[in-house]
Amino acid sequence: MSMEQILDKARELGGMLAESAQFKQMAELEQAALESPAIVDLYGEYNDLQEQAEALSLEEGGEPEKDNLRRDLEEVEERLSNHPEIIALESARAGFGALMDQVNRVLQVALQGGEEEGGCGPEGCAGCQGCGAR
Repeated sequence: MSMEQILDKARELGGMLAESAQFKQMAELEQAALESPAIVDLYGEYNDLQEQAEALSLEEGGEPEKDNLRRDLEEVEERLSNHPEIIALESARAGFGALMDQVNRVLQVALQGGEEEGGCGPEGCAGCQGCGAR
């Protein structure tokens, strides 16, 4: 098989992945997050605090101010990570990541010349050739 044929198959697989429900959901939620005023504001606040923290890190002293900035950054991170849109996005990213893990396992098995199985085999993970379930 030529390099071009292999690359054609890779493009075909990429197109199929782009049409998967997992990818479409992830892309849709990413776009919604980019357009969400609440999330844009939180990221703006986070970036402002991050810049302030970087500027303060160059200065000597000011430990109470640095500690306050760290607390403020952690609070904004917490608000971001608990935002329903971000939670949904992270869940969608995990779903697409799981799909990609499955694709990679199938590729590994194919490269090793084995048969695709539903798990690690009769020995459990001890007999596994690297499916990633550990």
